[in-house]
Formats: sequence, structure tokens, C-alpha cells
Amino acid sequence: MKLNKFTIQGYNHFYRSLLRFCRDINETEALEITYKLYNAVIQSYRYKKPGVCIKELSEDDFYEKIKNTNKPTYRTIIQLYRAMETIVCNLVIKSLTNRQLFDISKLFFIMDDIELRFHKAYNMSITDERTIYYLCEGNLVFRRDEPGLCLLQDWQDYLATI
Repeated sequence: MKLNKFTIQGYNHFYRSLLRFCRDINETEALEITYKLYNAVIQSYRYKKPGVCIKELSEDDFYEKIKNTNKPTYRTIIQLYRAMETIVCNLVIKSLTNRQLFDISKLFFIMDDIELRFHKAYNMSITDERTIYYLCEGNLVFRRDEPGLCLLQDWQDYLATI
């Protein structure tokens, strides 16, 4: 696990993208979800690296930093999905409390909803080879060269016009 994947700027991208792509999540819920995931990632990192000193922000400080950092949202719902996968892959389940596990289950519901919505919109899985899924890095901060369209063919067509 690389903790540098989980910067405040990354969490800001994540938070703002929850608001953009998840219609049923309001600002307060998005902040709470993001903070709970932040805590779970730090706790998991400490479990994997005992004795490591990590400055953990209080809830108020975290909210203040998130609200005062104005980073863009992910360009596609696939980037949000990949960020969610990154968080899940970096959690150590046995290091989390029952409450944290319950909170993490909400993330799985959101991911399931994204998968379902994507399938309804494009008639394919979000991980299908015809999507940009494999071009997006698993990180909370997206690379500038990641595609801004969901389907690979649409992205290739766009690149051909520029």
C-alpha cells in the first residue's frame, strides 16, 4: 500500500466526484463517506506498517481541507469506480471495526449502483475491454492523459479529430 495515493487532493477529487456522479448522495453524505474511507485507509496502513507515524486529520480539519481544496471531479464515472476499487484494495478488513465495516459496505452498494447504471447506459460491463477501464490508473488522483470519455472507440474517435 502506498499512502501517497491517498492525498487530500485525491480525497477532494473523490468527494466532488461522488457529488457529480452519484445522484442520491448529498454534500453531507459525501463528506461523511469520504472521511470514513480516509480513516479506514489510515487504520489499514497502520496495521500493515506498525509503528509508522502518520498525521491523521480530525473530522473538522478534514472537512475544512476538503471544502477549501478546489480540485476538479473525475472526468468519467469509470475514474470514480477505479478510485473506489483502489480504496477497497488498500483496506485490511481485519484491522477495521464493525462500524467501519458497515460504512465500507455502503461503498460496495455505491459501486454496485455504478456498475448497474453503466450497464444500462452502455449495455456492457464497466470493465469491458471496449471501455476505458484499463486506461485509468487505480488512484484517487487521475492522470491528465486519462480519457475523458467512457468508451474506448469514442475516445479513439475524439483523438483522431484533434
